[in-house]
Amino acid sequence: MTDSSSAAAAPALKQVAEADDLFDSEGRPKDPEPMERLELRTVELSEEHWGYVEKHPELRQLLTDFLASVLLHTPEDVFAFAREYFSVFVPSDEHEQPPQVADQGEQDEEPTADGTEGAAVSS
Repeated sequence: MTDSSSAAAAPALKQVAEADDLFDSEGRPKDPEPMERLELRTVELSEEHWGYVEKHPELRQLLTDFLASVLLHTPEDVFAFAREYFSVFVPSDEHEQPPQVADQGEQDEEPTADGTEGAAVSS
């Protein structure tokens, strides 16, 4: 190893050594608090994500249809296949705008009786 590669490897080795200090000899974390926070956050995210899927059953159907098509055609390049598969959803008219993705902080709006979007609905 050259001096420059040794210098570059030193921080990585330090991180490995520090990581070794985080776990006991049996591989359990010495301080369980970070792991507990991670597990809680994982549960929170899972609940949020499944809640979204439940509110949007069309998502499950879309993914099911896509997966069935992938398994039927067994493409070599899944990404190219996905690009072609989902290209039917891209607007063909230049003036037609794709739906806007709402920021996470925005609330869902329910349509009014006349079909226009109404006031925000809290989740």
